[in-house]
Amino acid sequence: MKESRTLNFDDVLENTLGGFGRWQFLLYVAGGLLLFPCKLYIPIFLGFLPRYRCKVLECDLEPKVEFHPTWAEFAIPHLDNNYLHDGLGHCQRFSSNGTSCSKFNFDEHHMVPCSQSVYDDSMMKEPMVAFFDIGPCSSNDPNWWLGSWISQMAFIEIIFWTGVMIGILVCGRMGDRYGTRVVILTSQVTFTVGAIIAFTSMTYSSYVISSLLTGFGCMGSSTSPYVLVSEVMGKNHRHYLAFYQIFRVLGGFSYAWVASVLQNWRQFWLYALCVNLAVSPIWFWLHDSPRWLLSRGQFSQARKVLDFATKINGEPRLSANDFAALQEASRQQNASNRIHERMWTNYYVLRNLVVCLFIWLSVGLMYLGLSRISVTLGGNIYENFALFEGAELIGLVLSSTVASYMDCRTLIVWSLGSGSLALVLSFLIGHPMWTLALVVLGKTWASMSLQVIYVYTPAIFPTPIRNSALGLSSTAARLGALIGAWLINSKGIPIVLSLLIFAGIGLM
Repeated sequence: MKESRTLNFDDVLENTLGGFGRWQFLLYVAGGLLLFPCKLYIPIFLGFLPRYRCKVLECDLEPKVEFHPTWAEFAIPHLDNNYLHDGLGHCQRFSSNGTSCSKFNFDEHHMVPCSQSVYDDSMMKEPMVAFFDIGPCSSNDPNWWLGSWISQMAFIEIIFWTGVMIGILVCGRMGDRYGTRVVILTSQVTFTVGAIIAFTSMTYSSYVISSLLTGFGCMGSSTSPYVLVSEVMGKNHRHYLAFYQIFRVLGGFSYAWVASVLQNWRQFWLYALCVNLAVSPIWFWLHDSPRWLLSRGQFSQARKVLDFATKINGEPRLSANDFAALQEASRQQNASNRIHERMWTNYYVLRNLVVCLFIWLSVGLMYLGLSRISVTLGGNIYENFALFEGAELIGLVLSSTVASYMDCRTLIVWSLGSGSLALVLSFLIGHPMWTLALVVLGKTWASMSLQVIYVYTPAIFPTPIRNSALGLSSTAARLGALIGAWLINSKGIPIVLSLLIFAGIGLM
């Protein structure tokens, strides 16, 4: 009887529920299916920037506008050949003193900026950037309020990641107060509304609004299921969490294939909407974590969940004495946890939070930045993205394997440092093939870092603030993604320099 009074929830998970029985497995799969569409939310193919050139109104006459016209040699300056611009002037053209497309009307000694572009459709038939004409040259539009500082395409990505950060903060706090089911439902509804607006958008402003909503809605469906699954896994079986992200990788592979088939930004949104609606019914089966219910003093509901879990796992029902001991242990733990509910009042919690924020910023910048950069390295963008997903899959396997022999902190330092070194080498070597190979290697290490930090972060914070702590940490990662989006979309920063910046922050 005395031993039962000291019964804690980890003992119940491991000894009574079996650590990783059918109940945990079903939650594992259900939460994983909610992760499946996560790669659809990131503006990779939706934010794809094809090769582009300056639009010359005197010569680019509808309905047939060619990307490589014969008149380009006297109307557009030729630049050094590269993937995006293909040797054609991108945001400047020769001035014209007439309205006809004649060589004699253009002054090759005087160039003027252009705010409209023509896009190459050889890689993607209908990219979103072409529909709204919001490529890098859009920053020359006198009506664009941000001027040359940032393009309209980059602004959409910044708004998306801003929505993500707001969503993480709000959903993290909601998860601590109201549980994961409320967070997941709110996220699913918000994303669905945003996706419908995006799919039907005919104006740039409406698409910006949809980006904010989808950014807000996408994160609750990815972080909250992870917290739920991590709280119901036995302590001797938590290494399975390293494989949890495989659902997201599989979603990424499907995204690459679907994008290569559709090649239409509206149809991308329709696909994302359909996948999101397909996994939404999982919410009706999910329940809040019994660990969280105990921490909130909801003992009767926790008892129902535990009874359901033991039934599914084929284990004996928790006895009344054992549950009473579990209640008492939870009350004592809740009393001690109250001093942690305000993180800024506890030195150790605050210290852990600061460290996690910086690590998540570095990992987010490298991982999400490299995911975004995969479609800017030349070649077939769909094959490149699939290659990067393969690198992430390797990172998953390595992280779960190495985690058995190395503690989380050492593994984070090792993987993040190795990834940064690979990016530095890609900058120094400069050869396109070596750059691609080293960047893929960097994505592998970055994926390892992400998997480990996802396991490490919930473990070092008490239950009452676990959702908020993971939410704040994830916010730092999305701040890194926002920085990466700005770097990648900046006209004045080459891709190789962006890679060097990713590496520099990772090495810090």
